[in-house]
Amino acid sequence: MTTAPIDSLGVLAIRGADAVPFSHSQLANDVKALANGHWHWNCLLQIQGRVLALMLLARLADDEVLLVLPREIRGDVAATLSRYVLRSKVRLVEDDDLAIFGTAVVTEPPAEDAVSVGGRLAHDGRTHSLELGGRLRRVLSIGPAGHGAGVPVDAVFRHGDVVDGIPWIRSATSGEFIPQALGLARLGAFSVSKGCYPGQEIVARTHFLGRNKRTLMRIAGPRLEVGPAPGDRLHGGSAGQGDPVAIVIDAVALRDETVGLAVARDIAIRDGWWRRSAWPVHLRLSEA
Repeated sequence: MTTAPIDSLGVLAIRGADAVPFSHSQLANDVKALANGHWHWNCLLQIQGRVLALMLLARLADDEVLLVLPREIRGDVAATLSRYVLRSKVRLVEDDDLAIFGTAVVTEPPAEDAVSVGGRLAHDGRTHSLELGGRLRRVLSIGPAGHGAGVPVDAVFRHGDVVDGIPWIRSATSGEFIPQALGLARLGAFSVSKGCYPGQEIVARTHFLGRNKRTLMRIAGPRLEVGPAPGDRLHGGSAGQGDPVAIVIDAVALRDETVGLAVARDIAIRDGWWRRSAWPVHLRLSEA
């Protein structure tokens, strides 16, 4: 399998003696319970409980934690976390000496397989690799920039994220959804038992009282060279004349169709219309 760069993802490093306790206090998943040399999904929330960023967190050592997340929000996440450093012995580094690589998957997906919620990092002396699992059984690697061969495989991996229901947050959707609306419980990306973190009260109340009314769904429709973008609204009614029924997380054109992820306000909704083009485009919605 060829390893190729995923330019849309980058690394935010948290380094220093307090890297683990600082990460644990600010992020929604239990970093202290994660062993060195392991990874899991995690997220950063507003105090109102809405997701600012979804990330892969790799705990390399007691003094080094790496966050893998979309480059376009990396600076915003660093700025948010930096406000809470105070006396913690940590440095936040947007580390462009490290890059993200993946296996380019172009075949039809095999039988359904669960996305991994975390596991051990494989280390070959240069790179740290993790198995995402899922239907495409993808592997991501963190290593020196320039290490991978071939052209970037962002579109292929974005398609894989749609297939596996991984809702990466970008600028247009940051602060828009609570974790349950994005299906982050399936990824194990937040904890309701680890104690206080920003937004924890809202997350726990929704978890125990079941008050979430929005659901992550897949969208599919005709191939569009310029398709729905993160944050775009899909409308209901005939030819999209109704109210917004869903918000796009991401969409990508691959082969003969456009596919994506969206958060719909009602799981009973099965279609929507994208209206930014010259004419409304009908898109089907199905459970992610």
